[in-house]
This record gives sequence, structure tokens and C-alpha cells, in this order.
Amino acid sequence: MPVAQMAEGSGLEDISALIRRQLRPGSQGKSTTLAATVRSRLERYAGFALTIEDPIELPLHGVHGDGTCVQTEIEQGMDTTEAYARAMRRAMRSFPAIPNTMMVLGEVRDAVTATDALRAAINGHLVLTTVHADSIEAGLKRLEVYASQSLGSRAALDLIASATRIVIHQELRLSLKGSGWTRGRINGEV
Repeated sequence: MPVAQMAEGSGLEDISALIRRQLRPGSQGKSTTLAATVRSRLERYAGFALTIEDPIELPLHGVHGDGTCVQTEIEQGMDTTEAYARAMRRAMRSFPAIPNTMMVLGEVRDAVTATDALRAAINGHLVLTTVHADSIEAGLKRLEVYASQSLGSRAALDLIASATRIVIHQELRLSLKGSGWTRGRINGEV
């Protein structure tokens, strides 16, 4: 079943990916997969997507089929955590949780963003985001550790259990043979 179809409705879609710093920092295709999912859902089901990113990584702003995406970059010149928190507060006030809408967070990398993402998901928003981890279990644990800092472990686990709809782990493996697209292969699990 396509990811876009599995993620229908509200909840948190957590795309985690393996990072091997010594060989290839980041660049596991998380943002590309996330952007493709957003675009596919907009083209297939219409609706609206709002992104909160630092920085905007891939062009999604505009019309896709009958759907629309508005990309926003967090405020520059301030603490990243506070900038994400402000952007989330603005989004929650102006962005209703209705069918065929998505809230896209570029990446969860702190307690405030993790907690806000989970709360948005539990309140009916379809939240799509990425987190760095080497497995599905590690991605969920990282989300728990972040959210536990503001909620406590039990509340964080309860929110994760209630809010999570799908978790995807992917790893980009590059070969020294070949060139261009033939060099890479994405492995993963749902």
C-alpha cells in the first residue's frame, strides 16, 4: 500500500533514517521522501499542506493538482527551538484540523518541537516530520526522550501511542560502482 494512502487522516508520520557520519552525513533521502509524500497526497486527495522548515529544503510551495502547499521558514536570528515553537503556535491558531490537511515539520530535534508535533497530532492534525535514528525503535525512542523532557516519560509514551499512525525507516546505500541514480539504493521498513 502506498505511504500516501496509509497516512490518511490525522496522526504523526515519523520518517526516521540512518546516519553514518563517517561515510555520508545525513542525506538519507528523508526530506525527499517527505516532500514526495506531501506532493503525492495533495495531487491525489487535494487539500492543504503547511510546512514549517529550517531551512526550506525542497520546493513544495504552490498548487499540486487540486491541493495547495504553503511553505514557511522559521524566523531567522533567534534560537531555533523558540523559532519552531513560535511557528507551531501560529500554525495551531490559523490551521484547522480538517480532512485532507497536513502540517509538515522539517525535523524534530528538540523537546519543544517533539511535544508540539505530538500535541498537534493528538488534536487531529496529520503531522509529517523526520527524525534522525538508525531504526524505527530508535526513532520512537528519540521522540520519547525529547517529549519526556517537557511531559514526563509516561505522558510522552501515551501521546506517542495515541498519535502515531505510521513510522518509516529508510537508509540510502551508495555504491562506488555506477553513477547518478544507479549509485544509490534505498532500503527501509514500515
